[in-house]
Amino acid sequence: MQSTLSPDASYASVRYVMGSKVCAFSTTFVRLAGAGGVKVPKWNRTATPEGGAICTATSRVTNLSTHAWTAEFTMK
Repeated sequence: MQSTLSPDASYASVRYVMGSKVCAFSTTFVRLAGAGGVKVPKWNRTATPEGGAICTATSRVTNLSTHAWTAEFTMK
């Protein structure tokens, strides 16, 4: 699931189950006010494993001017 909370905040989250393995993934983006009122982008990622799963979450900017981003979630 992906949602835009405001022009300065958005998130994506998903829970994936494969047999006894479970991964809960989340990534968030916020633009915080920095020095001089300049907005500074920040991304947070989490990948929480259960049942012996190996989970990774990555995100990256796809457009530097708009701070559009993409996320990739991997489960092994």
